[in-house]
Amino acid sequence: MKLTVDNRNNVSTTKTLQVSLLDRDGKQIATGTQTYSGTAKAEKTVTLNSLSNLHPWSAEDPYLYTVVVSQKDENGAEEMAFSTKYGFRNIKQNGNLIYINNKRVYFKGVNTQDTHPEYGRAIDMETMLRDVEMMKQANVNTVRTSHYPRQPKMYAMFDAYGLYTMDE
Repeated sequence: MKLTVDNRNNVSTTKTLQVSLLDRDGKQIATGTQTYSGTAKAEKTVTLNSLSNLHPWSAEDPYLYTVVVSQKDENGAEEMAFSTKYGFRNIKQNGNLIYINNKRVYFKGVNTQDTHPEYGRAIDMETMLRDVEMMKQANVNTVRTSHYPRQPKMYAMFDAYGLYTMDE
């Protein structure tokens, strides 16, 4: 995993980056740390130990891991942290066919736009969630966004419910 360290104030410092990978149940399955020091903006690589036997993500089985990244000062006190969901998958193209996790995929998709009949482009969470649920009920596995990216919340729902996304 590559992280970019942004030391905007050019203060000489020593920090430790810690990355943890948690499974669906919150159990830590991998961790890695990297210490850096200096004043400049830099790109650092944190290597996670033992990333084997990972459960692959697919539209049929949308298994997501949680990645937790924290920054600690020279005394080991946590200064900042964030987490995100992440799915692991292997995508290959063989001629005109697409394979995800070594299984041929048949894309059954819809085009979407962020529009609401009453709110215009301001779509509420309930409408987004209902759209995703209706897509899954209709056996849709792919969403093609139309002309502009969707809201980040919608991409998170696509990941959680298992929908492939094709952006223009």
